Amino acid sequence: MNESPYTAPETAVQMTESHDPGKFSPLKKMRSTELRSLYRKSLSVRALGALSMFYAALLVGFKYYYRDSFAAQDPFQTYVYYTVLGMCLVSVFAMWLRPAWGQTVGYLSCLMYVASFIISFDFVGLVFGVVGFIVLSSSGILFGRARVSHAILKRNYRRRKKEGRYK
Repeated sequence: MNESPYTAPETAVQMTESHDPGKFSPLKKMRSTELRSLYRKSLSVRALGALSMFYAALLVGFKYYYRDSFAAQDPFQTYVYYTVLGMCLVSVFAMWLRPAWGQTVGYLSCLMYVASFIISFDFVGLVFGVVGFIVLSSSGILFGRARVSHAILKRNYRRRKKEGRYK
């Protein structure tokens, strides 16, 4: 902690960055099975970000391939298209960096994926939306101010695996 009353106090994020990642106390106290489960959830959140990037690429590709039908499209569908595309791109950022608002953005983007299925019968969006809801509902500790970064989780998981705690 800071000794001087004139300096700003350290937040939980600054304290975790300044400590050795191998000695991060909540992970150190965690059982190996809990750490493995948290690491897998972190991988799932990263995969959700990659799926959002893939879905955004699909949307752009379909717009390019079917550009004649997009030109004669209803303005509401155009608005939905750009809204879903924007949410995809913001969701990629939120799933990789995991700020405090990242889980909320993830839920909103999954809701947009499901809404795109309702509006235009987009089955890929429905699958991504349902999978996203499942992944985000079980990964609350990975988002927020006192989040555990993927790099720290990976280091701790690999260290314990090297020690032979996993079979």
